[in-house]
Amino acid sequence: MKSDDTDLPLIYLLPGDLYIARQPAIISTILGSCISICLHAPSVGIGAMCHCLLPSSFEKERCRQPFRYVDQAIGHMLLKIEGMGVKRTSLFSQIIGGANILNTGAVSNSIGRQNIEAAKTILRACQVPIKKEDLGGIRGRKIFFYSATGIVLVKEIPSGPTMDKRSLYCG
Repeated sequence: MKSDDTDLPLIYLLPGDLYIARQPAIISTILGSCISICLHAPSVGIGAMCHCLLPSSFEKERCRQPFRYVDQAIGHMLLKIEGMGVKRTSLFSQIIGGANILNTGAVSNSIGRQNIEAAKTILRACQVPIKKEDLGGIRGRKIFFYSATGIVLVKEIPSGPTMDKRSLYCG
């Protein structure tokens, strides 16, 4: 980021939020088992980010809080960005999160792992290349997405005896 970036709006996403930046902004969130998908259109500097809790929605949940779900959030971001005249083939994605922060040992079936697999599957099916991944593990992450350039900064959140793991669990 450049030194004049301090005047950019800082948008903080809560679980289930989504933001599409037509103008440069810094979008931030904190993730545990949740996952964020960042989409960037380098040719026009448009960026979008979501904070999803679960891999897919049930029919009854779609209208209440659609962006809580990976499938609904990615579909919405792509639809809106394409509506701005950006071709899907000019986008790239980055996916962050999906930790097993409760360290249950059942990593292969954790909500974090399911979120990761859903994001990868949907992005591949939509032919949006994944440029960067920072996934899994047992620690939460704080992320900052610079929408104009597509840069994502990730800070791992340490765990330990003073860390309340419930504060990072979004699912």
